[in-house]
Amino acid sequence: MAHYLYLIIYIVFFTIVQYYYISYSNKNDSPNKKLDKRIAFNLANSDSIEKTISDGLKKRLDLLKKNGDKDPSKLNFDQWTKYNNDNPFIIYPENKDMKYWIQCWKSIPNTDNENFQLRVYPDKSYLYHTWKDLVEHNQKIFISNHVETDPQLIKKFFLLNEKPYSIFKFYWYDPVFDRVVERKSIVYTYDDGFGNKGTFSAGYTVDNINKLNTYNHFASDSGKWLYYTSLLSTILIASIIFYSNREYPKMALLKSIIFFSILMIYMTSYFTSYDEFGVFDIEKIKFDGINQGILSMSFMTGISIFILTSMKSKKSYLYKETSFLLIIVMFTIIATLVKDSSFLKPKDITLSRSIKEFIFNYCISVNLFIIINFGLNVFF
Repeated sequence: MAHYLYLIIYIVFFTIVQYYYISYSNKNDSPNKKLDKRIAFNLANSDSIEKTISDGLKKRLDLLKKNGDKDPSKLNFDQWTKYNNDNPFIIYPENKDMKYWIQCWKSIPNTDNENFQLRVYPDKSYLYHTWKDLVEHNQKIFISNHVETDPQLIKKFFLLNEKPYSIFKFYWYDPVFDRVVERKSIVYTYDDGFGNKGTFSAGYTVDNINKLNTYNHFASDSGKWLYYTSLLSTILIASIIFYSNREYPKMALLKSIIFFSILMIYMTSYFTSYDEFGVFDIEKIKFDGINQGILSMSFMTGISIFILTSMKSKKSYLYKETSFLLIIVMFTIIATLVKDSSFLKPKDITLSRSIKEFIFNYCISVNLFIIINFGLNVFF
């Protein structure tokens, strides 16, 4: 009785800690909160921000020496880019914490597709790279099913050449907040008459694309139902593991705690993570991956049954435990094989795939415990 009391205390303590940790993680999504606060400020003050940016860019462009200028205070192109790299932000006068970074692209004539080279940017490691380099670099950092960066964006900046300036909206990766965002930029073109021409721009973030197209597993429509169902199942299975070995209560307690911990750690990881609503082609690839995993899991289950049969006459309690766990494994495999094609929206496909993915990984966790259980009974 004392050992079962220890198990109850452990289960209650772990469950409370897990629930509060999951709830705290969902409420304390600091990158999104900070970015959303900045976006709200940008949208509320968009007119004055755009005026500040356009005035700031124009003043800096006036410093560039052009062919025929006699003013000694003007800066040649190299001096001008150095000045801007030393001062790469336009500060909003009413809130000094709001900074808007500047970028300057120089046209590289007679190159394939007329490339543009970055000459002014806050992060100096990006300087002298082409726009193509940056697009390829960002594609390695983030993957989005919904948006992509225009590979011809800077060329469009340059060719549009509206007066006094052009306005563009585009998608970009924000390295500060680690999010895919939509930005609005004020774009000027320049030509100093000495062969240096290109675009000079600054802008502000207007939308958090990641937040629009991602969801938290726990906060989703089926998240809480899935959490409570899996929690009750895990508690029930841990209790049955404990009661199946009454001859060795200490070993039974240890195995129940190990099983419960493995499954709860996986559940914590799953319900604190985010997923992206996918398009059909992407979700089909993910579904195919789950189905291939099920085939491997079926093979692994066959091996477990073979080992189980060989141990039936040696340790009856281990036979009972493992038989019960393999039944759970087979039930989870069957659950992942259930077909549902009545999807009305793309997000319904994602939610269905996510649930199958959870059940499949839950099945893997149960199999992991079966292996640990064999090891404990072989060596101890």
